[in-house]
Amino acid sequence: MPHLFIPTNTVKWRNQSHPTLIGLFQSLCLKEIETVLKQPEVQTFVQRDQSQFDAIIIEGTFCSESFVTLGHKYDAPVINFQPLGYWATNYFLYGNLQSPASIADFRLPIGTEMNFWHRLDSMWFTVTEFFLTYTSYYPKQEILMDKYFKYRGSNTRPSMMEMLRNISMTFVEHDIAIGVPQPLSPNVVFTGGMHIKPAKPLPSDLDKYISEAPHGVIFFSFGTNIKFANVPPYVLKAFLDAFGKIKQKIIWKTDVDVEVPPNVLVKKWFPQRDILGHKNCRLFITHGGVHSAMEAGYHGVPVVMMPGFSDQFQNVLLMEEKGLGKVIGMDSVNADVIVKAVEEVLGDETYAANAKRISSIMRSSPMSSLEKGVYWTEYVIRHNGAHFLKPASIRLSLVEFLCLDILLVVGSVIVTILFLLVKSVKLCCPTRRKDKTE
Repeated sequence: MPHLFIPTNTVKWRNQSHPTLIGLFQSLCLKEIETVLKQPEVQTFVQRDQSQFDAIIIEGTFCSESFVTLGHKYDAPVINFQPLGYWATNYFLYGNLQSPASIADFRLPIGTEMNFWHRLDSMWFTVTEFFLTYTSYYPKQEILMDKYFKYRGSNTRPSMMEMLRNISMTFVEHDIAIGVPQPLSPNVVFTGGMHIKPAKPLPSDLDKYISEAPHGVIFFSFGTNIKFANVPPYVLKAFLDAFGKIKQKIIWKTDVDVEVPPNVLVKKWFPQRDILGHKNCRLFITHGGVHSAMEAGYHGVPVVMMPGFSDQFQNVLLMEEKGLGKVIGMDSVNADVIVKAVEEVLGDETYAANAKRISSIMRSSPMSSLEKGVYWTEYVIRHNGAHFLKPASIRLSLVEFLCLDILLVVGSVIVTILFLLVKSVKLCCPTRRKDKTE
């Protein structure tokens, strides 16, 4: 599913209340997907294409819920790809909802060890997410589906919710080596790191720059969605001042033109995976995006992390829990904080040892994530959607899943019995009033 990412300064989304954050996220999704659906090429494809497919693969629970109707159009099983971690409303669709006391939504800055306040926060976020998703977001996605997915036979399709619950299998971009272990139903498979490949040889000039660094190199990148042009000016200044105090060479992928110290190499793009796989790459300064986190773990490179948006806050906490590096906050950063974090991670061999341990875990699977994805795709096709893999919970409403209807009936019966008992006691043992003359 192609996305036309609408230019948005998502760094400003940090420190927002749960309803505001969820609303911003869903609003961006709706704007983005309508931008895609309006494209003439997309409309031509939807209305006129008569191809036949064995399976449809979509990001059906990440901004693209309306695209689930392609399974109906082509009469083919739908395989869903979820590019982020635990997402309560999505997992409920898969019949795999977890307790908010055991695992938090991917957007919450909460790790695996939750105290009372963490569990309360997780519960509040989950309730808010369910309310806004089912009362606003899903209905708006269905409106987009009805507006833009008009094809022969579209008038016979089921509701969007029915089709979402009919998804055959979901691939979740998650790896427990750097993420959260969790029970999964058979129709959900972790395929985190499908994009990862062994490091390739670098261009000769870049390889020379890294290999000849006497103290090693530090790679610095904030990924695709966080632009340095959007970060507060004091953050940019803090890094520039800090780099002049660090003895390692620094390779910085950035979208801004700035004067840098002599030990810094700046470009707008670098082959990140191949740099992280170089034996002389000592440290990765990252925003903690899911792909960067997995690449750091796979290549065994310790990290200094500064999250800015969405899942990054949880990703960096999990990596810090596993001893891969240190987290620094964007709101309170300065040059001394950065230098201290870099020197601590590079000076303590425990971080490098933990990174190598995580790398060993990620490389020890019996098959790669890509091979796993291919296997289960062919499995779904071979078994006509493999709907037998879905748990019975997928057919339950939220009220039924949480047994709220049972609790209501049982509670009503108990209250009724208590009421009748009290009434019976009053009838059998009336209180005797004293006469005023007595």
